[in-house]
Amino acid sequence: MHIKIDQLLERMRIEYEDSIGEVIEPNSRLRDKVEVRAALVNAARPYATLRQLADMIGKKDHTTVVHLLKEHDTYHKASPFYRFNYSMGLKTVESFSRKHALIPRVMLDSSVHCVSTEIESLNRTIRNLIYRRDKMQKNLDDQLHPQEA
Repeated sequence: MHIKIDQLLERMRIEYEDSIGEVIEPNSRLRDKVEVRAALVNAARPYATLRQLADMIGKKDHTTVVHLLKEHDTYHKASPFYRFNYSMGLKTVESFSRKHALIPRVMLDSSVHCVSTEIESLNRTIRNLIYRRDKMQKNLDDQLHPQEA
């Protein structure tokens, strides 16, 4: 069964909304609503064009998507709400990509740059997560063994 990418993205959006208990509101400028859109857009980016991503979140053109992609690192560093939604977006996208044997798009003219940028973003995310994990572990250790601190 071959499903068009637009239909797949629509299903992906619905499953994402169900998993986070939020509905994507295309016209809302409230930060939490923007972060909900941004998380899904950033998670689904390897599999769709900017135009397709804009359609998925109910936008008329791709400029909002460009902005959401640029703001990923800012949201990820500053917002636990965004990190949760992004992880749920990744989980949803990964599930769909496995189920439908999706292969990330390769942008021929800029594929090396895109892959390099994505790797840099993933490395920053990994460093941030390791830092948070170590900090949480230290706090836990200090609480469990206060005399050793």
